[in-house]
Amino acid sequence: MKCIHQDKALIFAFSGELDNLSILKIKADVIREIDRVQAPVVKFDFKDVTFIDSTGIGFY
Repeated sequence: MKCIHQDKALIFAFSGELDNLSILKIKADVIREIDRVQAPVVKFDFKDVTFIDSTGIGFY
């Protein structure tokens, strides 16, 4: 996962597989960064995601 600050937006770019194990690892990081930056816009970029299960979908 990459986190990009662009203008007034916070963009999270994901790659690879988003399954139960990977979501557990990144969820706290995503929430912490959103709270820290307080950006008015948050975007999620999934263009490089190759697989996402129901846990990954439920996170977003």
